[in-house]
Amino acid sequence: MRPRSIGPHWITHTWHVGSLLILCLLPLAMAAAADAAGPSNEKQGQQSALQDGFEGKLGEGWSWLREEPQGWRFRDGRLEMRVGHGTIERATNVLLRDAPPTSQGPVVAEVTVSNDPTEQYEQCGMAWYYNDRQYVKLVKEVVDGPSWIVMGCALPEKGGLAGKLAFPKEDAAQLRFEVSGTRIEGKFRKAGQTEWTSVGTCQLPGGGKPKLALITFNGPEKTTHWARFDDFRLIVSKPPQPAASPKPAAASP
Repeated sequence: MRPRSIGPHWITHTWHVGSLLILCLLPLAMAAAADAAGPSNEKQGQQSALQDGFEGKLGEGWSWLREEPQGWRFRDGRLEMRVGHGTIERATNVLLRDAPPTSQGPVVAEVTVSNDPTEQYEQCGMAWYYNDRQYVKLVKEVVDGPSWIVMGCALPEKGGLAGKLAFPKEDAAQLRFEVSGTRIEGKFRKAGQTEWTSVGTCQLPGGGKPKLALITFNGPEKTTHWARFDDFRLIVSKPPQPAASPKPAAASP
């Protein structure tokens, strides 16, 4: 029996089938590679997001205020800061980054914190920070024995408690700021939960360019305590772009 010859039509058909298969599988392979890479910056629709898991190093954009190099470290994939003795005016190792302008759209900032506090007012969390006298803080804090999620607003000539809700000492807390215009709201949830609980709202102090700050202070004087920070996220919503006007149809010759 004579072997069957392979004609040019069969080769062309096979090439087309192979090309279509590659085109179908390529987007899936690219998506899988992107998920595995875990990008720290992403854009979703009208939002841009920055993520920092503090896995062995600080991402770009962070800077220290009153740094003590021996007072911070990375351990078990998290950033740890030693809880200093004294108030925020004396707090060391305040970690700062520029806060996005809220005039261009709502801003969300999140971080997960955990600690083992024992002292009155010992706390860790984050702040929308202008200076040591003007800031809004959202922290896990010991007050009169139990642990609480506390939102406080420090203004140039006065300060106030925006809200305080009980929270277990032993649990990690996810903290969240939602900022729109000059209004800021603090929320929290236990790590692993899906629903956020509002603590309170207040007006931003104003007066200069704000920073986002990771803070811990009012720790014991003679004992070393560490506060842990993880899963920082910053989400900026962008205003919708106006629809492009349709181009006029070209005139017929």
